[in-house]
Amino acid sequence: MKSYRFVIFVEKIHVARRIAHVINDLGGAVIAGKGFPTRYLRMLARAGKLFILTDADKSGGDIANVIRYGSKRHRKIGGESFAKKYAVEGAIEIGLTKIDAEKLGLTPIPETKRARKLGYEKRYELDALAALEAKGISNPYTAYTLAKLKLMGLDLRVYLPSDEEALKEATRIALKRSLEAMINDVVSNATKLVIGKFDTIKVDDLTLKQEAIEESVRLAGQILKEKIKSTTIEPEVWDIDRKIKIVPSGIRTIKDYEENLLHTTGATKIMELLQK
Repeated sequence: MKSYRFVIFVEKIHVARRIAHVINDLGGAVIAGKGFPTRYLRMLARAGKLFILTDADKSGGDIANVIRYGSKRHRKIGGESFAKKYAVEGAIEIGLTKIDAEKLGLTPIPETKRARKLGYEKRYELDALAALEAKGISNPYTAYTLAKLKLMGLDLRVYLPSDEEALKEATRIALKRSLEAMINDVVSNATKLVIGKFDTIKVDDLTLKQEAIEESVRLAGQILKEKIKSTTIEPEVWDIDRKIKIVPSGIRTIKDYEENLLHTTGATKIMELLQK
């Protein structure tokens, strides 16, 4: 299974979609489910540190507890040890919390009748974060998530390939560009020779003969082999993009990237509100 720096379980699918792009850029994964997470989601969560993003209500708390401690159903099936197999005890709740919601000035809604009987009076849904758009935060779901991750001490560094992977890609692009014209010429010569050998290269109007394809590929391979022997390949590297990742102008370091990300998403503004 692929390894991630961290994984965020989001209670609501539409919120997960809004934050996924930025989280993926940070080497994280976003998983979502309607209600309680499935067995597969728990397995995926073990690939990295797990954070939980739910509504600030009884149901959100129940979801977090099931992720961290396992479900009642699993306990009935195989006891406490069985339930722990499906739990991620180190999972951390990002929010939404009632304290955060109040600091951000979000509007609460009444709890369900069942929850009120248990002493829960009001709740805040993740959708309430949309009200922050009025404060100039274009994607409040992403901004809130990044703000909480940063306040929890997570390093919001952009995910970058290893030095070897980055250099491999630049080299591959340079060679591909240099060989493209040669390959096009080889293919053109090979296909002309094959067409001259066959009365027709088609089985019908819509289908090529298998033997024609095989012969064309065989000839192209031979021609390319000879051409490479007699040609000096001089890859052009002057216009190869040296940027490992496309980032805004002026970004030179991972620290620059993080500061720009927090500022442009509105996470900095949310951090200020949460720390008051």
